[in-house]
Amino acid sequence: MLTPTRRVLIAVSLFSIGAAVLVLLSHGLQLSTDLFRFIAAWDAFELGYRLSEASLLALVGTWAVTAVILFLRRRGGSLSVLIAGGIGAVVAYACNKVLKALFEEARPCNIYDYAVTSCPPVENWSYPSNHTVIAVAVATSLVVAVPRMAWVAVPLTLITAVSRVVAGHHFPHDVAAGATVGAMIVLIVVVLAAPLADAVTVTLWNRLPLKAPTDRDPRRSPRH
Repeated sequence: MLTPTRRVLIAVSLFSIGAAVLVLLSHGLQLSTDLFRFIAAWDAFELGYRLSEASLLALVGTWAVTAVILFLRRRGGSLSVLIAGGIGAVVAYACNKVLKALFEEARPCNIYDYAVTSCPPVENWSYPSNHTVIAVAVATSLVVAVPRMAWVAVPLTLITAVSRVVAGHHFPHDVAAGATVGAMIVLIVVVLAAPLADAVTVTLWNRLPLKAPTDRDPRRSPRH
């Protein structure tokens, strides 16, 4: 098991790498702009908007269904990781609101004259992409808790991310930054908070009239 010191070192490393990537992407890449213009020429803004909303909703729904299944199957260890990842997704979203205000990058649909569906107002900044942050955060939570869920989570996440560009709401580098924020923060929270979530899960199983989890003995406190 990871020691507290190692957990902190891993968290610091993840944060440092993520911060470096965000700074690099924030300068804006000409390739990103050119790629957006190429995709915008498809004139599939309505389709992109609908797909991004539907795929993100499907991801969140998948997370909720997975949590229920893990609970019913008494998979306490996986459930605690999933819950920690879910908390990380909320933290990632909150942090991204701060990052948007910090970088203040305008959305492509506010810059170019395209007939984009539901373009947010100018002050609703583009970098990093909120939809992508949530999608990647939820997907990371799912995959870390139940690796085989990657077959569902990864495709849905890719659809969400790409659709935000097709919708005309984001440049590709906005999406890349959103993916960085979502994955980085969820992994940090899971590394740091999973032991606490595990202890809470064991305590609940001890105090509620539930059968013992199948992947641990709930009478013993987790050792970390």
